Amino acid sequence: RRHGEPAASCRRGQDSLTFRFHCRSAYTNVFYSLFDLKLHSPYIKQKEVGLVAGWEPRKAVRDKTKSGPAQMDPKKQVKIKTGVLRRSYKEFLSYEKERSQQEARIAKLKSDGADQADIKKQEEVLGETLAMIPGAKNRIHSALDDLNATLTDYADDEALVTSKECEEARAALADIEPLVSVYDE
Repeated sequence: RRHGEPAASCRRGQDSLTFRFHCRSAYTNVFYSLFDLKLHSPYIKQKEVGLVAGWEPRKAVRDKTKSGPAQMDPKKQVKIKTGVLRRSYKEFLSYEKERSQQEARIAKLKSDGADQADIKKQEEVLGETLAMIPGAKNRIHSALDDLNATLTDYADDEALVTSKECEEARAALADIEPLVSVYDE
């Protein structure tokens, strides 16, 4: 092996493999360890020894006491999804505001006869803003669909339908849906 070329060695443990990556110095002819990678796995032991009586690889067991999105309280789901919708719409409005400000800034620079490099830089900034608007629209549409689906799924839950969270969700939908359809055109 030439000096300076990387090399690797492997050492097998009882239930692990250790790979050592090293390199020989071009000047002192000494090996320098770059890094070690140690893999622990019950499968290494299983392949080496065979299936030991009563030994099986561990299976991932989901703790059913913890709540995931599927087991979350419907009121909490509606509150979170309403917040996502409002935040997405606020983000979209900020991009629209930035777009109009940037267009006004470019028009002012052109009317004042500013340097072409300054105008080009502002047009690049406008392009970055315009590139963000479709993603923001998609996030609003997915938040609208998600909230509508959640409200439809729990339409027969009387406690949810009469709750404050559901009223806020309906108000957000009533406010945002017509405005989004205007921006889609």
